[in-house]
Amino acid sequence: AVVSTQSTGFVDHKHKFAYCSVPKAACTEWKQIILKSSGIPKYKDEEISTIFPHYDSEFHRLSDLSSIFNAGRVMNDYYLFTFVRDPLVRIVSAWRDKFQHHSRENRTDYLNFHHRHGRRILKKFRKAGYTAEDYDRGFPITFQEYIDYITSFKNPEDMDEHWRPISLLCRPCHFDLDFIGQFEKQKEESQFLIQYLQIQDFVPKGFFREATSASRIEALRLMKDLPLSQRKILSNIYKDDALLFGYDLETYLLLEAPT
Repeated sequence: AVVSTQSTGFVDHKHKFAYCSVPKAACTEWKQIILKSSGIPKYKDEEISTIFPHYDSEFHRLSDLSSIFNAGRVMNDYYLFTFVRDPLVRIVSAWRDKFQHHSRENRTDYLNFHHRHGRRILKKFRKAGYTAEDYDRGFPITFQEYIDYITSFKNPEDMDEHWRPISLLCRPCHFDLDFIGQFEKQKEESQFLIQYLQIQDFVPKGFFREATSASRIEALRLMKDLPLSQRKILSNIYKDDALLFGYDLETYLLLEAPT
């Protein structure tokens, strides 16, 4: 049970806490904080908001600990937390970020993403065909193509972490969380955590912004254009997230189906 969560668990041994990372739910900000608060020398004088935390080898992870026993000790003795988000708003955010942002298409991590997933999506789900240039870029991908891809997985465990259900990333039944924050309340709840963990010296005021309703409005608009049958599949994929973290997916099923 410990092993399944090790790769998503980031540890600050100095302040004795561990964070289970959920992409598209304030994970960039919390990883930036951990790289500062855990005392990694190369980030000592760097402005927190300029740190690029993804793929950073300096992190202390649960998976780096020498034994299951040591990982278990951290999970027992340290303060463990995560942040979650409305599952369908989260997957819309992942699509917008990974498959729509032209300004990022030449960044290495986005190139890898487009080549790994975008090309596969084009090949399998672009019914109107595609050019050699489209395939080379692997981007942009329409929302319908993206959802066709997500709903094609027989086993959600095989999904990329950006749209894999949160319950499969952090496994709350095994990862004994002390606190589960909601992205929708990130400003208020992050402020509580920062004070509780005594890491306020590393986090400038206003670092976490108030979440707006814009993302949910966009999710409702996009989901409305999907066939009801596909919305039911999505609801089934993310039903455990909804149940465990208090989100209502019924609203998406009740949207008027396209004619």
